[in-house]
Amino acid sequence: GTVDELASASGAAYVFTGLGPVVTAAAPTVTGINPATGTTAGGTSVTLTGTDFTGATGVTIGGTAATVTAVGATSITCTTPAGAAGTASVIVTTPSGANAANTLFTYVVPNTAPTVANAIVDFSVQEDAANVVRDLTAVFADPETPAVSLTYAVVGNTNTALVTATITSLTNLTLAFTAHGTGQSQVSVSATDAGGLAVTNTFLVMVTAVNDAPSVTFAQSTVTVLEDAGTQTMASFATFSPGPANESSQALVGYTVT
Repeated sequence: GTVDELASASGAAYVFTGLGPVVTAAAPTVTGINPATGTTAGGTSVTLTGTDFTGATGVTIGGTAATVTAVGATSITCTTPAGAAGTASVIVTTPSGANAANTLFTYVVPNTAPTVANAIVDFSVQEDAANVVRDLTAVFADPETPAVSLTYAVVGNTNTALVTATITSLTNLTLAFTAHGTGQSQVSVSATDAGGLAVTNTFLVMVTAVNDAPSVTFAQSTVTVLEDAGTQTMASFATFSPGPANESSQALVGYTVT
């Protein structure tokens, strides 16, 4: 006998033979994928929704086979393969065919943490040194976020009485030192990228002592004596200091009057 075929509204095909109609399943359709984005490294678990998935023989995303873990008539669960950044077509194949090409999934480059490209290493300054300013855009780097756009913060300072560490002008680390202070402090500064990942640079600042000159304070600024008065003696004419408070243990060893 003859064979006649009639397409149904659902996409299935009815084949009429001498033995009666035989239904041929429709090709699958894919209407969505959740989540619709994943990293280029792959490994994202996704759920496909659509129709006529029963008997699916494979799923590809961006032309590469995904790992299928569950198949139902209207949903498929699978794990994405690695892929190139950008949109990717999600294709389901069954014995009845495959769905049309699409741009339902998007691969994105995974965020990686910033790195310390040129570390601030341990260093020393002399007592009463001027402020030290370090450009943090030269210290940190990030593959996705420009160094100037990283967020910088002082996250540690073990001796705030000696060293004041602050972020200035958004990208500079400024270290200020207490007058006549000596000792050391461990300072930590962090850089955080737009994705919330961070890295920290920790270093030691040592402030070494400097011997300050002694000082003299006169009881009066002007002394008046008569002509030819001869030698004069004045009690408490001046007081002498060996230096600032941190040098109070030093002794004065001599005086010179000029």
